[in-house]
Amino acid sequence: MERNERTSGPEETKPQPAEDGGRLAAFDQYRGLLLSVAYRMLGSVADAEDMLQETYIRWQQSASEEVRSPRAFLVTIITRLCINQLQSARVQREEYVGEWLPEPLVTDPASDPLGTVKVDE
Repeated sequence: MERNERTSGPEETKPQPAEDGGRLAAFDQYRGLLLSVAYRMLGSVADAEDMLQETYIRWQQSASEEVRSPRAFLVTIITRLCINQLQSARVQREEYVGEWLPEPLVTDPASDPLGTVKVDE
């Protein structure tokens, strides 16, 4: 093999600029569906939008020759990302299972931080 020959590598799987427009159009076509799937799974618009962005990144990185159905591929990506998010330790730590209690309010005049500052001055 000569040194000038190209071997298959990550450079060949990058989408070309003309292909990017088609990928963006395909993603925009299913954006509403993907957002609704993620929202129903995660229960938060912010988390659903994060998963939508991650899905777009993975969609851009995928090889177009391997995708037979963009809709099925995108729904599979976002579903798996949402499942991973729900199973992550971070989400489980943030989940509070007890009774919600409001934050305590300072009612004692002696514990007023502003009053302490005034006395110190």
